[in-house]
Amino acid sequence: MREKISFFFQKLKLTIFPDVSRNVKDEIIRDNIYRLKKISAAVTAVEIVILTLFCVHYYFAVLHYWRSLVSALTCILVSVYFTVHMTRISRNEISLNKHLLRENVIIILYYGILVFWGMAASLRHYESGEQMLTFFIVEIVFTCFVTMPPLMSIALILSAHGIFFIALELEDGAARISFLNYLALALLLCAGMITRYHIEVRQIRQRIEVENLNKKLEILSMTDALTGIGNRMALRTVFQNYVGGQVAVMMADVDYFKRYNDEAGHEAGDEVLICVASLLTRYFPRNCCFRYGGDEFLVLMKTDRAEEFQHRIDCWQDAVSAASVPGISVPIRCSAGFVVERVESEEELRRLVHKADRELYLVKETHHKSVRGRR
Repeated sequence: MREKISFFFQKLKLTIFPDVSRNVKDEIIRDNIYRLKKISAAVTAVEIVILTLFCVHYYFAVLHYWRSLVSALTCILVSVYFTVHMTRISRNEISLNKHLLRENVIIILYYGILVFWGMAASLRHYESGEQMLTFFIVEIVFTCFVTMPPLMSIALILSAHGIFFIALELEDGAARISFLNYLALALLLCAGMITRYHIEVRQIRQRIEVENLNKKLEILSMTDALTGIGNRMALRTVFQNYVGGQVAVMMADVDYFKRYNDEAGHEAGDEVLICVASLLTRYFPRNCCFRYGGDEFLVLMKTDRAEEFQHRIDCWQDAVSAASVPGISVPIRCSAGFVVERVESEEELRRLVHKADRELYLVKETHHKSVRGRR
């Protein structure tokens, strides 16, 4: 029995004080902003229609109902302001991310303004013996469309209902309402907002998980599984980053790579490629290095200093020659050809890659003894 009671209180604690990350909380605020932008616009449109019909119906005695007129105009002005504000802030992602907590306070303020407006309108209807629906409509709309943390939901709803009940008590002792029904509605609204919050948290967590998985898959799809550097697919996505500047392109491959596979096995050949790629990232930025295919490697760099690029290549080749790979008894050597030119389009960059490939071919024609470059 004690365990059941302990479990119940633990469950209740997690329901009211759920463990939610900062990212999820921020996403909830963003969703609230996007929804309230539409809700406030809808409230504006509905109130304008109601005000128009009201003026048409009471054409000759509209001033007699000046309080209703002021009430509708107040709601319209407040909703217009929040519609404009929510629209502006939602369009500026940087500003939105910077001021999320402020916007959350504004959402609560909007709730408070509409609740007190609903109280005033419903109290006026109550005095005249009409149905006091406005206050409850405001509460239900926020319950359906706004997501608040459980404790805050309970505090907002119960405080609003408490204040309104006190106003009714001061009016006539709340003689025309059922306290139990009134309390039941408040508790149901609390339960609705708490349930909505937990559903929203679960959906956002699933969404973030899917987004993170997609990012991982995208990274994997653009990373060579063996060497860990970019593959040919990744190369296509970065071409636009090099347009409009001086670009150095190096095409390289491993000399007599087939003999490593034939003499020591494919695993030894894989170790050679891993070693070459690892040393490549030591002398060139990792995001500039790509496995072009097989034993071919490509480097793209923004630079206007061909001598410095040549020096990087020389250092890399020396490091490769000095490296040792288990199962490989002969030194590993790489040939490389490079070009440095200014490119103004992706098509020009593709042609530059082909030029570097031709330079590599010429180097290999000279028995792999030098690096041949052209500016």
